[in-house]
Amino acid sequence: MNILADANIPQVEKLFEQFGQVNLFSSRQPPSEQLADAQVLLVRSVTQVNSALLQQAPKLTFVGTATIGVEHVDQAALQQRHIQFASAPGANAAAVGNYVLSATVEMLLAQGKCELPTGNAVIIGAGHTGTAAGKRLSGLGYQVSYYDPPLLADNNAARPVGCDLHADWQRVLEADLISCHVPLQDEGQYPTRHLWQADSLQQLKSDCLFINASRGAVVAEQDLLQTLAANGPMVTLDVWEHEPQLNSELVAQVALATPHIAGHSLEGKVGGAYSLYGTFCKVQKCSPELSLQALLPKANQSVIEIAVPPDLQTLATWLRAIYDIRNDDKLLRDSELTAAAFDNLRKNYQVRRELSVQSVTGELLQGDSGGAKKWRQRFEYMGFHVQTTKAE
Repeated sequence: MNILADANIPQVEKLFEQFGQVNLFSSRQPPSEQLADAQVLLVRSVTQVNSALLQQAPKLTFVGTATIGVEHVDQAALQQRHIQFASAPGANAAAVGNYVLSATVEMLLAQGKCELPTGNAVIIGAGHTGTAAGKRLSGLGYQVSYYDPPLLADNNAARPVGCDLHADWQRVLEADLISCHVPLQDEGQYPTRHLWQADSLQQLKSDCLFINASRGAVVAEQDLLQTLAANGPMVTLDVWEHEPQLNSELVAQVALATPHIAGHSLEGKVGGAYSLYGTFCKVQKCSPELSLQALLPKANQSVIEIAVPPDLQTLATWLRAIYDIRNDDKLLRDSELTAAAFDNLRKNYQVRRELSVQSVTGELLQGDSGGAKKWRQRFEYMGFHVQTTKAE
């Protein structure tokens, strides 16, 4: 079997070599000479799987994307060719949640805040990444709600348990923090392209924290620029309307700017590849030979002892030890801000672990008191591994 895979999907050769010859490509679009013989195509979100690509791949029987988002794949075109398709829903949700937590803490510190927040946060989109982000913000101290009209309108859709789900846009506009986690939709009853335009952006509080780690075109960049010029919210952008082309003026105006890497933890990237592997094993009617944990190196993190509730600076120190978002911001700002530089930052991204590799314990978290239970839950929600006196 001829398998063609994006070279930046980690462990893809190890996972798929049992099925045949694994060939790699490193450009955004795979070369036509490689597509000609490919029976299986494994991609990331940078590759457009459309009719033009499929015309170059007459032998293709299976396409997989190691990502949550599927906007880059023309599924109707695949169906016309009877080509099976798989994605990796939820694989990098924890990574995106950790990214949102880190961005939030850094922006709060930049605002001069010292204590953990207690305001209202609204998550736009209650899917895998949205609920992961919301859970971490809840652990941080926010009162979290989820704005998701299409989910509310679908009586057959599975809804996240215990979530404050609503369709009140005014409630969104009045929030202390807003984080976007929606797919890019151009059509239908609930389009998301330019969901954020001038009329809404200009109604946000001047000290509101605004994060977009979904799709760049969810925000109208020119409108955002004008809003920021008029003392608008504090903004973190991981995605850009015309990426890999960047608006250098907007990069200069936002608090944190990163090159579409929110979901790029080692666990998330390997998890995406492993999700495709599991699906392909089912297609081939065989059992997986490899486990996800066997593909991840052991993280040597010391255990953090916590005696008293942390302030914001202390929490930031712990978060930065695992992932320091400021480094990604600096790398992007120091680059030439070209399409090539943007792609290069993503291709050569650092090895980044998730907060779950960091264990916390200590007096604050021990015992059966209400306070100890509350703090255990908060740290678990933020993504840490909580150790108790009982054997793990």
